Amino acid sequence: MKILKLTTGLLSCLIFFVFSGCSKDDEIAEPKAKVSFRYETTGNVPLLAYPNDELTIELNIASSSDVRKVVTMLDGEEISGSSREYTAGTSNTTYSTLYKVKTEDVGNTLLFVVASFDSEGNKGTKEFPVYIQSAKPNIKITIPEIAPESIPSNEVVIFDISVTSDIALKSIKTYLNNTELEGLSKTSFSDPNSDVYTFSYRPQAVDIGQSLVFVFEVMDANGNIMKAEYPLTVTRVEELTINEYYNIQMGAQKCTVAGPFMNAISGQIYVVAGSAAVSPSIDLIAFYSGSTRAYFITSPTFANVASNIYTVAASGADAMENWTVRNQTILKQLSLTPEQFASVNNGEMIRNYYNSGGAELETTAGLKDNDVVVFKTAAGKHGILVIKGRSANANTGYMTIDMKVEK
Repeated sequence: MKILKLTTGLLSCLIFFVFSGCSKDDEIAEPKAKVSFRYETTGNVPLLAYPNDELTIELNIASSSDVRKVVTMLDGEEISGSSREYTAGTSNTTYSTLYKVKTEDVGNTLLFVVASFDSEGNKGTKEFPVYIQSAKPNIKITIPEIAPESIPSNEVVIFDISVTSDIALKSIKTYLNNTELEGLSKTSFSDPNSDVYTFSYRPQAVDIGQSLVFVFEVMDANGNIMKAEYPLTVTRVEELTINEYYNIQMGAQKCTVAGPFMNAISGQIYVVAGSAAVSPSIDLIAFYSGSTRAYFITSPTFANVASNIYTVAASGADAMENWTVRNQTILKQLSLTPEQFASVNNGEMIRNYYNSGGAELETTAGLKDNDVVVFKTAAGKHGILVIKGRSANANTGYMTIDMKVEK
């Protein structure tokens, strides 16, 4: 188990640079973080397509700097009419383009690459592979109605799927996160044109609290493919000494979707308006730095966030200087994988991570996807959280967080 340890002196220097030169409008003087792009697919890009099909790629795109140009490439060549340009300073935008499948595409996997560029030429990409068949095969995949939508983490999901095909079957496979579950592959059939395919899966620790999507792929002897998806949510079954919260949205200072203040015990999020009245319940604070282009999570006692972000000018009567209580929460950033975070299932594990986690601070450094933070509240409760994603790198965006905290 690797724990990232930072000396108090080093972190003190970092905090000095983060907040030196702060304006009252969230400017922070720290070297710029590496530019990143985030993509959210809003349309449905199929895994299979056929001649004359019109494929539409639709995305929300966010950048830690800005988005100046987006284009879609196919076989290294720009698709005509796919280029879009945006004004400087656009940190998040929508994008769509269309491609009509050609007869000569049959038998190939088309790799569509959406490329995004910022003002300085930094690049991000999102790929969409689509296999082109000559015609829809007459393959039918029937998932039974008894297939559960969710299962407890200590159970095995198992059911039979009916598969029929006009052309002899060649293989049936199951994929999870684009990875073949090899133990479920089937290539031998007593009846070449129909099969009862048994699907089973035992959840792993990393699956708990997640919505999984399995893909069943059937191929006939001519290489034609049909696919079907099966979503499954995995819930924790055992009684825990911790509370678990999934997909919490915690906003930056100007976010209208989610508030920037959190009660770490209940996972409740508070908006700025009215926050002074509930300040005794607030343990964690989020904000976005315009100059470092990064999100931070701090303790309510961290002086700089009160004097530079949630000020009277910005927050009025709910400015942090007007709060009756400002709880002290101590934070430490860890070097953990998402799998290690998922395996945390008791308070002792959280406390061990906290005790071995290095310097005790009132703020994180700039946060990126998959960063893990462990903390201790003023009430002495230990918790751990992971940054799952960011809607946009802007003070109007929000972070999506999973969190576990002692009861």
